[in-house]
Amino acid sequence: KVYDQAFDNCTTLSSINLDKVLYIGAEAFQNTGFTSVDLYTTTLGERSFKACSKLESVTFNTDLSTVDSTAFLECSKLKQVTYGKDIITPLSQGYLKDLPIENLTIKSLQMPLPDKTQLSGNDNINVFAYVDSVAYSQYGTTTNLTYGTGKLTPLDNYYTVTFKGKDGNTLKSENVVENHSATAPTA
Repeated sequence: KVYDQAFDNCTTLSSINLDKVLYIGAEAFQNTGFTSVDLYTTTLGERSFKACSKLESVTFNTDLSTVDSTAFLECSKLKQVTYGKDIITPLSQGYLKDLPIENLTIKSLQMPLPDKTQLSGNDNINVFAYVDSVAYSQYGTTTNLTYGTGKLTPLDNYYTVTFKGKDGNTLKSENVVENHSATAPTA
C-alpha cells in the first residue's frame, strides 16, 4: 500500500517498483518525475499521478477495481496506455478521458473494446487489440473505427474454443489467439 501523499511533489523520483502494490492513495505520486509506470494495483486514489508532466506511458497488469477519474489529471505527455493479457475489467471509470493518449493497447482476450464515451477528448486515438467477429461487426473494418481519426488495428484474430464431453455438456471454453493452441480441460 502506498499511502496518501506519500511521494507528493518528489519531482526527482523517476522510477519505483510497484509490482507488489495493490493500493495507491490520493496524490501518492502527484508531480513526480516518472516517464513510465507499470501498475499491478487494483485501486488508484484521487489525483494519484496528477501533474506528472513527464509521464508518457502507463501499463496496467492486473484488473482494476477502483480508479478515480482524476488519477491521471494534467498528465500532459501521457501518450501510451497498455492493458496486460490478464485484464478483464472494461474501461468504465472515465480515467482516460481528456488525456493526450495516442495509442491504447489491449493485450487481453477478455477485455471488451472501449466505446467513444470512455475515451472522450481523445480524438485521434489508435487502438491495438485482439479482434474477434463481434469486434468486426461492431466497428466494421480496421479503418472504420469511430475514435475520431484514429483506427482499430488487430494484434491478431482470436477464436473461442469449446471442449464438450461425450454427453454434449461444455467442459471448458477458452479464447485462443490465431495459430496458438487451446489447453484441454483436466479430468
